[in-house]
Order: sequence, then structure tokens, then C-alpha cells
Amino acid sequence: MAKRLCDAIYGLASRAKSSCCDGKKDRGLSLMLERCTRATSVALNDGAVEIREPALLACEAAARKAFAGCDWVTPVRPAPPQACRELLEGKRGLKDACRGSSECRPGLFCAGASDTRAGRCLAPLADGARCGAWSDVLGQRAGQSSQARHPGCQGYCRRRTCAAVSALGAACSLNAQCGPKRRCAGGTCVQGEAAGDGEACGPGNPCQRGLFCEKSKCRATRASGAPCTSHFQCRGGCMGPEGDRRCAKRCAVDRVKLLKAPRADKPGDKR
Repeated sequence: MAKRLCDAIYGLASRAKSSCCDGKKDRGLSLMLERCTRATSVALNDGAVEIREPALLACEAAARKAFAGCDWVTPVRPAPPQACRELLEGKRGLKDACRGSSECRPGLFCAGASDTRAGRCLAPLADGARCGAWSDVLGQRAGQSSQARHPGCQGYCRRRTCAAVSALGAACSLNAQCGPKRRCAGGTCVQGEAAGDGEACGPGNPCQRGLFCEKSKCRATRASGAPCTSHFQCRGGCMGPEGDRRCAKRCAVDRVKLLKAPRADKPGDKR
């Protein structure tokens, strides 16, 4: 199952991108595939996590759809489909040893773990307790979103101290301040982790994946062939000559022409 999960998240994208980009391999995707397979295999063999077959099938189907065609291709590593983001189910209980939060049962987090030291699965800390960025190497390598399932605080972590979340409609300055499945938009806590199609957007109020912010409204990214003026408007990139740019695959980073700085005069130089 480790091979299937990691192939859906990284392998399928790697092969599709290579096919779209004249056989050129994405070394980053290849490396992530290896790391994901190795880490997930160890956790499964140790009984630290499990993967349910129906959820894995849904992930594989979502990945095939997400990485079909070539208009999604960019130089940046693609994010895993949402259906693949919460597949690892931790089996470690309260105070059990863990190597990351993904190994803990939902509702627990792994405190004190590092690359060389095991931690312990603990319940979320009360308001006022010291908190920090908890390690989850397995979750990172397997493309998992562990923060919502394994919170370190009963509320949220602010300046290394657990604090209570704000209610819907309350004033805010950070998304985390509003709690799970909410965000801070225009200084107020609102429902939803990101703005949807047609909703207001801007600095600190991002759009959902697959959308972009244009004139303070979220719009769907455009498919290949659509006219564009910016990479942000397209699933892939905005390509072609100035005045006739279209959305298309974007295999490489744009080349930037560097201007040579004028040479400083030295004593004795003659012009």
C-alpha cells in the first residue's frame, strides 16, 4: 500500500510531467517518491499507521484526474489531491512512542520527536501551555495534512503559547486564530479555510486550490488555449509572445535576462 499511496501522490505526476516535457524528468518528484515509499513502508510494517483500501482507491482516482493531460504542468511540484491528504491513520495511543504526529491516533499529536529521537503521543495542550512546530517527517514525506487531525493545542499556537480560538464573526489577525475549517478575512473570522469561486480575496485571504484572485474576487484557473496575461490565471503557465499569450503547459522556469553591472573604474584606468 505504501507504493500505491506514494505513486498516486508523486509517481503518477512524475511520469505524466516527463511525458508532457519531452522526457525530461522532475528530480524533485523522483526524490519525494523514494522518500515517501521508504518512510510509509517502515510505518506500515511497524504497525504505526494503516491505510484503508476504499480511501486509497479514491486517492488514486483523484490523482489520475488531477494529472491527466498537460495543462497542469508547472516547474513547481504539484500538491497532492485533497483525497490523498488524510490517508494515514495513526495507531499509537496516548503516551505511546511516536516518530511524528501521523503515527498518533486522531486527536493526539507527537511531542518531542526529531529525526534522531522518538516522541510521545499526547492530547492537545491547554491554553497557556508552551507550544511549537511539532515534527511530522512521515506526514511531510507522504503528502499528508496532519495539523487538523493532530492539533498540538486545544486552541492554537500563538508566539509559542497555546491560546483560545476566536468565535465566528470575532476580530482576528491570523487564520489559525479562527480555528479549524475557518480563516481570518478582512479582520474577521469566517467559515472556510479559503475563499471559494466568486468570493472576496486579497492579502491574507487566499482562494481555494484551483482558483486565483483577480480584482479582489476568486476565479477558476484557465485551461490550455485560454487568453491570459499572468501565470496565476492558468492551470499551467501563461505562454507565448507578448500580445498573444495563452494558457499552456509550463515545463521550465522563465529565463530572466540579467543585466551586466558597469565595471567600476580603477586608479590608472584609461577610457
